[in-house]
Amino acid sequence: GKRSQELVKELHAFTRKVIEDRKKELLKSDNADGERKSLTFLDLLLHQHLKDQSISLEEIREEVDTFAFAGHDTT
Repeated sequence: GKRSQELVKELHAFTRKVIEDRKKELLKSDNADGERKSLTFLDLLLHQHLKDQSISLEEIREEVDTFAFAGHDTT
């Protein structure tokens, strides 16, 4: 219902903030060009976004939400 929709909006806002914060960190760091040996899933998506924007920040949010919250639907 209405409460579920409010919670989903809160989760999306949280995910967007995590993505924006990480994007800022990548832009500041010397590793923004992918020199780090082991990248997180989010880092890989953000690197692609920064490289050629073939994936939007909204698409990244959807992917992160899927990974972060999909497991809860099956428990």
